Amino acid sequence: MQIFVRTLRLKTITLDVESWETIEELKAKLYEKDLGIRPENQPQYTAVTLLLNTPISQVTSNVEEILSGSHFLGLNQPSTICPQHKCLWCKKFQEGLNVLSSRLKKLENLYLRGNPFNDGIFSSLTGFSSLKSLDLSYNILTGSASINGLCELKNLEQLVLAGNNLHGSLPDCFRNLSSLQLLDVSRNQFSGNIASGPLPNIISLEFISLSNNHFNVPISMKPFMNHSSLRFFSGDNSRLVTEPMSFHELTPKFQLLFFSMSNSSSEDLNVETPNFLHYQHDLRVLDLSHNNFIGIFPSWLLKNNTRLEQIYLSENSFVGALQLQDHPNPDMTTIDISDNNMHELEQFTTLTFLKLSNNNLGGQLPASVVNSSRLNFLYLSDNNFRGQISDFPFPTRTMWPVLDFSNNQFSGMLPRWFVNSTQLFTLDLSKNHFNGPIPEEFWKVSRKHRWISDFILDQSLSQKLIMNLAKFDLS
Repeated sequence: MQIFVRTLRLKTITLDVESWETIEELKAKLYEKDLGIRPENQPQYTAVTLLLNTPISQVTSNVEEILSGSHFLGLNQPSTICPQHKCLWCKKFQEGLNVLSSRLKKLENLYLRGNPFNDGIFSSLTGFSSLKSLDLSYNILTGSASINGLCELKNLEQLVLAGNNLHGSLPDCFRNLSSLQLLDVSRNQFSGNIASGPLPNIISLEFISLSNNHFNVPISMKPFMNHSSLRFFSGDNSRLVTEPMSFHELTPKFQLLFFSMSNSSSEDLNVETPNFLHYQHDLRVLDLSHNNFIGIFPSWLLKNNTRLEQIYLSENSFVGALQLQDHPNPDMTTIDISDNNMHELEQFTTLTFLKLSNNNLGGQLPASVVNSSRLNFLYLSDNNFRGQISDFPFPTRTMWPVLDFSNNQFSGMLPRWFVNSTQLFTLDLSKNHFNGPIPEEFWKVSRKHRWISDFILDQSLSQKLIMNLAKFDLS
């Protein structure tokens, strides 16, 4: 089985994995594929831990010696600390940071991810005047006025506050972080209109993640028109708001690689695809799914962005034809336009993942849809495709993890071409008009794919299959 990993450096990595592999094994594979370093040579990141029974005055000199000439400090909660001592540990640690900050003036990177720190940590960080990267994600921060202490860190280039309980508006003093390139405040309780906050003033930003908060985000992206370095923007589960038409005519200075605003519409939002996207020519990933965009399917997005790899437009109200043959997208792997009102499908050759479920597509299924040598995941359910698929000239392949042809008008003999797949997890042929005997090849699949999770046929065909399965040992 293959999985696709999108790194923060906007690189898509394909990994061949097995179902029994652990997370640590997958991390090692990813590290090797991304950086070319074998697992046995990969560095082991150790945390400098302040023990409860050791006065901070006794350990700071050792810490300074350990980090002499270094610019990295990672500190994690000791795993041996009992829950009732977490507050005590945090208090001692935060006091210790005040001492450390006076001795580690050149420290540039501080990672405190996944600890039980509260807002008291902010005042303990102000002495790290050279800090460029700070990660406070997945703590228990709530966003009191003390968060303004972060604004003292004028050299910050990367700030990660994801996964806390921060609320209210983004601190206005963030606009003074003029060197900030990466800001991740996702998975908090922030609110307010982005246009009136500090972000329009931080034109150095390259990476912005606002997802899973309560922000209002202007659909025109006007607050970021002058952010010429912006490459990554994520605002999933926000609220898109409309503006005067004159704002939609502005030309942005940025060229995005990644843009995601899924599930961000309000009930009364009935607008076409955001106009600023007409000026984007370097997109690799675009997600506008679960909104209420209307109009003709934006095929111009594919034409303008010839290096587009993944596009997600499901659960909108697009109509028209999916036209790909005139758009040279050799790196395209994923298209999801399910739950729209598309009515015509044309050819393509390079996809790995195609989801067209719940549209108004009909007629004969083009052979090119399934002849692609790379296509592994195919969802065609809840359309009006008709005709026979049993005699399609399907390519010889080793992977068909998901095939969903359910709830169409397919007829004739059941297809046999998926038999050579070595990884078949879901095959759904139900709610069609297939007839005739169950092909012998189905029994081969039944014996070979003992891990198959869903093998779905119409009721009458299923009964025939179950009767025959009794002949085989599937234990």
